Amino acid sequence: MEEEEFKKSIKNICKTYPYNSLPKPAHILDSAYGNKEERAWMALEILEKARRIYSADMTISFEDKTINRCIKTLCGNWCKFGRLEERDWNREKKNFIDLYEIFCDQDNREEEPLVGQFSKKNEIIVIECPYFNRFKNKEIESDE
Repeated sequence: MEEEEFKKSIKNICKTYPYNSLPKPAHILDSAYGNKEERAWMALEILEKARRIYSADMTISFEDKTINRCIKTLCGNWCKFGRLEERDWNREKKNFIDLYEIFCDQDNREEEPLVGQFSKKNEIIVIECPYFNRFKNKEIESDE
């Protein structure tokens, strides 16, 4: 977050903060990036869309590396995840949300791509996460 965005975030939270004290740093970050649960549900939506579009044979990487980490923790790799039956995936959704909320505050930038069955033959497909940039560069109302 750039300095100007940080200033706008602080102005915005001070205007809307419901208590008679200064906001805590966590509240400022939530104002700038959205809360963890909101981000987790949007990540789940992106993941489910990718699951429908891309086969388990392809090697993919999400722009939001936290998704990669959650899939590796839940299933081990993209190949196993892609082959989950619908009823098994429905049980794992809650686990994904919980893991995402845990991992989203950690540094996941170095997370490896999710390897598919034919990774040597395929190039890596990077799946953009529109919400990811929105949370990184969220526009916040200002006085100006």
